[in-house]
Amino acid sequence: MMCLANVYFFLDGTARQWYVNNEDALDSWEAFKNGLSGLFGDRQKYTRRAEEQLKCRAQRSGESTQSYIQGVLGLCQEVNPLMKEDEKVSHLMKGVAEDIYQPC
Repeated sequence: MMCLANVYFFLDGTARQWYVNNEDALDSWEAFKNGLSGLFGDRQKYTRRAEEQLKCRAQRSGESTQSYIQGVLGLCQEVNPLMKEDEKVSHLMKGVAEDIYQPC
């Protein structure tokens, strides 16, 4: 039970909120692992979803260039942590807003 008392500090975002919402039901390390992997554990599904998002990702109206770049690079990391730079650049360039090419 001591492990579970400290797990909160190692989680953030959705995982932390899930833990807070389910803390009373998590009475063993095994229950925690099963619950967490049931929610976040399907790596293939997670990667496929990121691939689909990356394929369709384009800079939105009003979205800053830096925000767009960081979003795309985050998706690239989710899809393939070892993705080559030229592939990342390709993903970035296909969705960047045309006004970035306009002279100041």
